[in-house]
Amino acid sequence: MIKRIFFVITATIAIAAYAIWFIGWSSSETYIQTRTETYAAGQSQVWTFLTEVEKLPEKRNEIKKVELLEVDADGKKRWREYTSTGAHIDYRIASENAPQFLSVNMVSESFGMTATWNYSLSTTSPNVTQVKIVEISSVVNPWVRGLMVLSGRGTGLKQEHRHLADEFGFSR
Repeated sequence: MIKRIFFVITATIAIAAYAIWFIGWSSSETYIQTRTETYAAGQSQVWTFLTEVEKLPEKRNEIKKVELLEVDADGKKRWREYTSTGAHIDYRIASENAPQFLSVNMVSESFGMTATWNYSLSTTSPNVTQVKIVEISSVVNPWVRGLMVLSGRGTGLKQEHRHLADEFGFSR
C-alpha cells in the first residue's frame, strides 16, 4: 500500500513538472503588454513616485532593500532591489524625459528574466495623470517561463498600477 501511494505521489509530481516545462517550452520567450490607468495626481507627483527608487521598501512589501549602485558608463542611474524571497534584481534607467517618459531596464536578476518597462505620463486635466506602461520582457528558461505563464505574465504591470493607485487613487 505504501509503495502504491509513493508511486502515485511520484507520478503526480512528474506529470506536474512535465506540464510546467511543456507550457514554458511552448510559450513565447518574449512577452509584450501595455496597460494604461489614470490617477488623481499631478504629473510631477507621479514622476517622483516612479523615480525615487531608494524609497521602494517603504512603498512595496516585496522589496526589502534597495542598494544604489554606481552610475553606468552612460551616466544612467542604477540600483539593486532585494526581494522578500531572497532574490536580487539589478535595474538601470535606460532613458528619461522628465516628467513625460521613463524607460527602465532589468539588467540582471537571479531567475532568468530580462525586461524593459516604458512609462509614458500625460496630464489629462489639472492633478490628473494618465500612465501608460509597456512591458517588453524575455524569459529564456522554459521552467521559469512555464511558472510565469501559469501565474500570469501580466502580473507585474497590474502590481505596478496597483502601487500607483494605492498612492494616488484612480481618477475616473
